[in-house]
Amino acid sequence: MIIVGLGNHDFANMVRLDGDDVVVAEGARDVVQFVKFNEVVKQSEPNTIKDNLAAVVLEEVPGQLVECFSKDLVK
Repeated sequence: MIIVGLGNHDFANMVRLDGDDVVVAEGARDVVQFVKFNEVVKQSEPNTIKDNLAAVVLEEVPGQLVECFSKDLVK
């Protein structure tokens, strides 16, 4: 699940839901990627915002796919 936070709200719960800073329980998968849109805009040149947003929201997908297939192969 990809969630993009718009505006300057308090996204503490979304950051916690993303769980990049916590250990995921064995057998569970980190399936949430949360990105603050304003942070992407701040770190991008105007003509690269769309590309940078796509890169950030899809950043974890390759690793998740490899992990998923690796676990299925072990069974």
